[in-house]
Amino acid sequence: MKGLLIGSDFVKDSNGDLKLLEINTNALVEVKELSNMDFDSFFNFMSNNSLNELHLISNKDGLNSILETQCQNRGVSFVLHQTAKDSIVVPSVEDLPNRFILRVSYDSTSIVDDEYANNNRNTLDLVRGTSLESPQYFDVDFDTLTSTFTPSVNNEPNYIVKSSSPNYNKDILPQLYKIDTLEELETLKNSLLENEYISKYYMNTTPTQKWGNRHFVFRSVDIIAGSSLEYQIHLGSYKRLAQSSKGFFGTNQYDSNKKLWAGQRVEYITNYTLQSRESLILTNEDRLLDTNNNWVPVSNLLIGDSLNSAFLDGLPEDQEYAFQNWTGTWESVNTSFQIQPTQIQSVRNVVEEDFYFKIKLENGIEWVDVQDSYFLVEDSENVVYFKRAKTLTVSDKFIIWNKVTQVLDKLSITNIWVGFGEKTGILLDVEPKDLFIVDLNDDLGVLQHNVGLCSCTTTVAARNCPGCTGNIYGYTCSAKCNSGCAYLCTSNCYGCQDCDFCKGGTVPCACSDMNLKKNIKFIGTSPSGIKIYQFEYKNPTKHGKGVYVGTIAQELFNTKWESAVNKNKNGELCIDYSQIDVRFIKIK
Repeated sequence: MKGLLIGSDFVKDSNGDLKLLEINTNALVEVKELSNMDFDSFFNFMSNNSLNELHLISNKDGLNSILETQCQNRGVSFVLHQTAKDSIVVPSVEDLPNRFILRVSYDSTSIVDDEYANNNRNTLDLVRGTSLESPQYFDVDFDTLTSTFTPSVNNEPNYIVKSSSPNYNKDILPQLYKIDTLEELETLKNSLLENEYISKYYMNTTPTQKWGNRHFVFRSVDIIAGSSLEYQIHLGSYKRLAQSSKGFFGTNQYDSNKKLWAGQRVEYITNYTLQSRESLILTNEDRLLDTNNNWVPVSNLLIGDSLNSAFLDGLPEDQEYAFQNWTGTWESVNTSFQIQPTQIQSVRNVVEEDFYFKIKLENGIEWVDVQDSYFLVEDSENVVYFKRAKTLTVSDKFIIWNKVTQVLDKLSITNIWVGFGEKTGILLDVEPKDLFIVDLNDDLGVLQHNVGLCSCTTTVAARNCPGCTGNIYGYTCSAKCNSGCAYLCTSNCYGCQDCDFCKGGTVPCACSDMNLKKNIKFIGTSPSGIKIYQFEYKNPTKHGKGVYVGTIAQELFNTKWESAVNKNKNGELCIDYSQIDVRFIKIK
């Protein structure tokens, strides 16, 4: 039997009635919520249907681990079929009478995924005329908004512009508006771009222990199964919270188009992220400790400069993000701590508009930092680990290095404020040690990890950014493709004949039939909205060895780019890449 895990999001209207927002087939369930899920109902279903094997197709590590443990405890055979984070196809698993195949990964060949999860218009059309419907506007054929118009109350946003596709620019959408007249609503309707729609916005708030009243949506987690999806198994539901409390930034601010200020979106949406930001980890106000025990302003740092770093027993240094799983105690850190040198491998100037945090310590020191800085702290349970600035709490203690006395200490956080605005600083990589020491005052410094993302989404601390193998479309990386290349790794790099990255430019027409490809991984979207994938060919002898980047021919059917698709003499679908804003390139 086959089944699919879906996450369905709901809000309540002013009458307390649930309204459907969307469904997700590549559903993320926060790890802390997994322990509250009712897996008994699922395994009882398996037992009642004589199913003693669970085959899990998934890219969710937390869920994978929990289900494996649940199977072990219940004597159920468990097999994991791991998929890539952004894969669009899933491995084939034979359906046997005693086997349950659970998918928690997107599959472009599935009707549920392709027709509904991938197009929210179709999903919301299913509930039109039911109690789950909320007012929407897609076009004149799907307009339940105009007849139900209600003006804004108490300066709150009352309408939200969203994307009907899950692949959208999160720097821009969703957008919230305060609409007071039908004329303003008509103007907003006329401003919509392709795949955008307007929905009535409902504010649901709940009190939290640390952050006050926060907006939330309900996420229902269910498994649907059977050849006709006739079985539904409810695992549980929980509240997905907005990142910031209601009213944190004061009175709502709107522009001349009645659009809410970008900084305040974090109070009203639960999936806020800045898609294109480059993980700024140091601001221009910071200073780092060099090997002469002097503070050096970050603006003066150069490649090759030596800094003081630290040895921590057991801290991984060569594995991407593995440091996030490292923990210690104050005693173990204080005992094993050693100052050791490290060297700057790359420095990148970055200007980003994002959230920042003002932190105050028990000794009165205050400073401003950015949300992606990872600091060494001790939490309220006396566990020492690297914690992201955006997750710090008043109960945490910073591990402090005194450069005068050459000893470690701890200082508690007494207050944290959040702001939003433009910050200038750097993205830094140091090796072989991944730590550096940032000043608090002339004597004290905090230990920070140099992890960060360059704009081509490649991890700096993992030492694999130079060459921009993650750079697909229009991103900029400071490293040149190689010493013979005149261009940086931007969209103009494709014409460079000496470039190790693109091997001398684009291929104008290439086989892009989904049936010819394997290991397909979604990696981004072009400016015009075409999905971009990384893949290999199933028959490398015929179509080419290595890893390629391009799009999928089948996805251009019934779009304005359909004319770019044609068939070759073998009946295989090919794309004339000169007609679209995606480059076909070989990256490995």
